Amino acid sequence: MRHVLRTALLSATLLGIAALPAAVLAQSPSADEPQRQLGAHAHGAGKLGIAIEGRTVEIELEAPGSDIVGFEHSAKTAEQKKAVSQARALLAKPMALFKLPEAAGCKVASAKVKLVGGSHAHSHGHSHGNTKATSAKPKEAETHSEFHAEYRLTCAKPDQIRSVELEYFKTFPRAESLEVSLIGAKGQAKQKATRDKPRIEIGGGS
Repeated sequence: MRHVLRTALLSATLLGIAALPAAVLAQSPSADEPQRQLGAHAHGAGKLGIAIEGRTVEIELEAPGSDIVGFEHSAKTAEQKKAVSQARALLAKPMALFKLPEAAGCKVASAKVKLVGGSHAHSHGHSHGNTKATSAKPKEAETHSEFHAEYRLTCAKPDQIRSVELEYFKTFPRAESLEVSLIGAKGQAKQKATRDKPRIEIGGGS
């Protein structure tokens, strides 16, 4: 089921790319922006996947470091390292982030949290309309870190899960929205949860 959940999260990203105007997609990236569009993510936005199969509920969260701790580079100062440590501790408690109905009788079977970092280099060079190549000075690679969390819950009465309240936005004030992928008995669905609308309707979506 985890493979299906991962596919749903990926499809949410691909749908976002597909929504871009064709003219934008057709443009070749300039020397100043090497493939930036493909690797970019919006600050304040993350992805959430929820899959229900039998009595098992799997939840997967992907959120930019800026949403969780306020920065995306590697923690350097003691204060930043403390912030990352505290974030890991908070993310390791899914029942505090995602409120499921008590009637469902859900318990945490496993919770895994990791910080994933990637980098891309930017160069500064401008042609100014001429055909001669100008000198491009490479800029130091920038790291964009993301928090990835995977949870597995066991629920006595999963049919009672008709909605999920996201305390996630209260826990992490910088987060603004989550693109949600749902997989369950009624098939797959997409929803968008926001700070103003922190409720997910199971089986619904647009």
